[in-house]
Amino acid sequence: MTASTGSLGTAVRVVQWVTAVAVALFVVGLFVNPPSGSLAGDDARSDDAGGGATPAVVDGAEVFAGRCASCHGGTGGGGSGPSLDDGRMVEVYPDVEDQIAVVTNGRNGMPPFADRLSAAEIEAVVEHTRTL
Repeated sequence: MTASTGSLGTAVRVVQWVTAVAVALFVVGLFVNPPSGSLAGDDARSDDAGGGATPAVVDGAEVFAGRCASCHGGTGGGGSGPSLDDGRMVEVYPDVEDQIAVVTNGRNGMPPFADRLSAAEIEAVVEHTRTL
């Protein structure tokens, strides 16, 4: 083994070590700051401040159909979850912020949606249920 071969092997090991550290930092970064949305666009969240992007308009009826109808029925008439139609939500929650808090944090048998929906999606679905 010549001196140049030995230093080449050392250089390769250093590059491998630096690459391993970079990959580890990247993976840790994904857990600390996961990407928002998905490539398919089915969970796009654009209510973040900054970035200069125009927030997407959220369709509350679409969110309801995808996330709420399985328990509350397609038209809000109830199912395994309570009925939300006939103006019940406005009657039960005269202050819309109280209803937003229930959707966000959950209550009784309803799970919290803070980790599943963006604030804009929660607000849109609450506004939708107030029109059922």
